[in-house]
Amino acid sequence: MLTVRDQGGPFVIGVDGGATKTVGVLAGLDGPEARRAVVGPTNLHAADGRAVARNLRKLAGELSAFGASGRDVAATVLGMAGAGRPAEARRLRELAASAGFSCPLVVATDARVALHGATGGSPGILVIAGTGSMCYGRDGDGSEARAGGWGHVLDDAGSGYAIGLAALRAVVRQADGRADRTPLADTVLPALGVDIEGLVPWAATASKADIAALAPAALAASANGDAAAVSIVASAARDLAALVAAVGAKLGLASQPVVVLSGSLLECNESFRRQVASAVLEWRPDARIELPSADGAWGAVLMARELVEQERVHVS
Repeated sequence: MLTVRDQGGPFVIGVDGGATKTVGVLAGLDGPEARRAVVGPTNLHAADGRAVARNLRKLAGELSAFGASGRDVAATVLGMAGAGRPAEARRLRELAASAGFSCPLVVATDARVALHGATGGSPGILVIAGTGSMCYGRDGDGSEARAGGWGHVLDDAGSGYAIGLAALRAVVRQADGRADRTPLADTVLPALGVDIEGLVPWAATASKADIAALAPAALAASANGDAAAVSIVASAARDLAALVAAVGAKLGLASQPVVVLSGSLLECNESFRRQVASAVLEWRPDARIELPSADGAWGAVLMARELVEQERVHVS
């Protein structure tokens, strides 16, 4: 593996902080990454401030232990959930600085670094569908727009949670005789390890992630032609396309907009990805549908490199 000492310096750091893990990448001003480290969550809604600070310190330590001290780092960009809210952005910046990340230190939203990584810094729209869902876009002038990302209580349309919950609701309606019976229950209930009588106790303690974990079963049932699952999955695909259309309308993107399909549901399930792509193309037949070219941590590296280049131009 290429090491920091092989590269020389200076270096940049890119961080993609999430609710389950945080990825940091150390790289030179060009070329491939030199070091990648993974620590726990740095989302202030998923962990308290002390845990976030601890994970940031661990990340800074792992990257610096590889050979780059604070004085070697020309810029750091942290992509963090919640950074679009000024108070949270300030708090995250303070925690990162106290953890040892050196200035210039920029805190951006996780969506922005994800799009930057997905498109290599080019304009476009990124729709993310995993446990939750959201959509973010940026045009060539730097204008931004987003849709979704409201959380599972308010929305999360087209997400794993939405699909899993819709499947559970279909199962209980079928059990009542309020909907035509399909084999869906024979797919969903074994995935939970319960029968229909055990569904209520299971649901009483089920987390958002537990419900979202049912999405693959619903997607498989849809692929096998289960009528209820087909309807659920088609609705989810339309919901995700509606997020893309909403962002596109706000930005007024030019011809052939790039639309990147991201997140576990879209990247790991080709059938669902095709349905979403088809729904997006109904909105914009000229859209260029792509998968991410890189992840959010690498997007943060690219943004950090751009900051260094801008500073060089400014100084010169």
